[in-house]
Amino acid sequence: MVNNPKDIVPPKGLTADTLQRLNATVGQQIEQREPGELIENNDGAPLAVGAPQHHIGTLADVVVTAAEVEAAGLTSADIPNIEIIETR
Repeated sequence: MVNNPKDIVPPKGLTADTLQRLNATVGQQIEQREPGELIENNDGAPLAVGAPQHHIGTLADVVVTAAEVEAAGLTSADIPNIEIIETR
């Protein structure tokens, strides 16, 4: 059986792995890359793509809900660098 993109369903919400990676990244230098802007001609047909933008900064904080942490099977002790908020 061949896996087609329509056959692949990403998990809903944040996974434990994602939360642990974010926890390890808080306070670290990160690089954000944005693709270049699409350049079109007068008729709206694409001509080219502009240069990508690169931004470097520090990941200051990550905020998630207690429900997201619980759904991932973690506790606040597992991810001490992430701020966990209660929602109603």
